[in-house]
Amino acid sequence: MCKEDLEQMGPEAIEVIRAESGQQGADWEYYFPKLDSESTATAYLFRCRHCAQLGGYSDRH
Repeated sequence: MCKEDLEQMGPEAIEVIRAESGQQGADWEYYFPKLDSESTATAYLFRCRHCAQLGGYSDRH
């Protein structure tokens, strides 16, 4: 997922990825726009089938 995908998913999705990444403040502001499914950093979201909680992670290639 890219930045635009996360924005369409809403604030909860963005917060899941921000919290998992450990980025805050200026670091997050630098990292978030770099999320791109075709480039260096990509976000992945999932929803637990048991509790329906949203989870996710991001990874740099």
